[in-house]
Amino acid sequence: MAETTQNTPKPSRWSLKLGGDKPLWVIFIIFAFLSVFVVYSSTTSSLYGSTSAVHHLSRLVKQLAYVFVGVGAVWVVHKFDYQTYHRLAKAAYYLSLFLMVLTMFVGVRKFDAQRWLEIPIIHITFQPSDLLKVTTVLMLSLQLARRQKLVDRQTLFPGWRMWRDNSVKAFEIFKSHTLPVFGPIMLSCGIIAPENLSTALLMGGTSVILLIIGRVSWRDIGRFLLLAVVGGGLLIGAMELKSATTDEGNRTGTWGKRINAFFHPEKVREEDPDYFYQIDQATIAIAMGEIGGRGAGKSVQRHMLPKAESDYAFAFLVEEYGFLGAVLVLVLYLWIFYRAIVIFNRCGTAFPCLLVLGLAFLITSQGLLNMMVATGMMFQTGLALPLISQGGSSELFTSIAMGMILGVSRQIEEKTLSTPKGESMLETNKKR
Repeated sequence: MAETTQNTPKPSRWSLKLGGDKPLWVIFIIFAFLSVFVVYSSTTSSLYGSTSAVHHLSRLVKQLAYVFVGVGAVWVVHKFDYQTYHRLAKAAYYLSLFLMVLTMFVGVRKFDAQRWLEIPIIHITFQPSDLLKVTTVLMLSLQLARRQKLVDRQTLFPGWRMWRDNSVKAFEIFKSHTLPVFGPIMLSCGIIAPENLSTALLMGGTSVILLIIGRVSWRDIGRFLLLAVVGGGLLIGAMELKSATTDEGNRTGTWGKRINAFFHPEKVREEDPDYFYQIDQATIAIAMGEIGGRGAGKSVQRHMLPKAESDYAFAFLVEEYGFLGAVLVLVLYLWIFYRAIVIFNRCGTAFPCLLVLGLAFLITSQGLLNMMVATGMMFQTGLALPLISQGGSSELFTSIAMGMILGVSRQIEEKTLSTPKGESMLETNKKR
């Protein structure tokens, strides 16, 4: 009897199978466990003696909910093809800008900064700047990818000589290339900086890295950086003027004090000894960690270290898990960027290449900056430790970024990446 064969149906896009780069999935899962352990243990100091055991358990449930939402976001986003991000890049970016403007007028003020927006009815707050970081990388990747054909032979940022000799051509380049490429960077950093300078600097640095990867000339990047310095000076001047004329406070004083405390700690310590309380407690926590740490749930500094679950989560983690725990976290962040480079080398198409490296650099650099602050290697910032610190919006939008990276790697495995003619960065680089 002849044997009949049937074609195996193609699995559904929405199957529970985890596609994409397996090491990245492992990294994300490790971070999820670390987040629960660190946040739950670090918040017990604020709960013992003041609330019931039920309230203590609710904090764990809340963090588990954040992690669950993050895992769900990664899984959903990684199922979409990168062409979807390509189509939605502009709309997502403009939505982020709108939410940031809304925050300026009706945002919730916490810790002397107005960075949060409250969702009506459910009364959940989130930071639109976390979304804007992701959509800025998305928008910049799109604009650079569209210019890979001409970036080698044409300036994207006309200099003063071109404006003098051929103003018509200079204006055309400014309108067609300067504004679309450099405009989103200036706009994003400018709208975030007044309330969150550290995030603005992180976004600006990530954008410059993308410009370099996107093969923009060093001359154009230099002109942009000069413009950014001038724009930053004007922004600070405007903030000082507003403060003087309206009697409203601004963040410039906080910026100056943080920088001064880093370079001249003895002077600031004399003027304001309490300023270094958090830094000193973080240093003690790290020192007590030694090689193997005090052990999970055995922290002593959690009773003295403010924001042990957020800004100084790394210091708390080192106390409980020691030098070995610190090395593990450092390796995990660097591993994310390494896996992004692997995906980049296998990709070949400009937009997903830039998107993957940009998002990975954003996550890795934020993690490294947070660790540098906790160890006293950098002045204080409000940056969270990605995928570990407590915070719903940080967890959600970092997870979305991870999902995008995994989505591109999934398409590489499935061989469904399109290669638009003239857009391949890798082939162009080989010709140079």
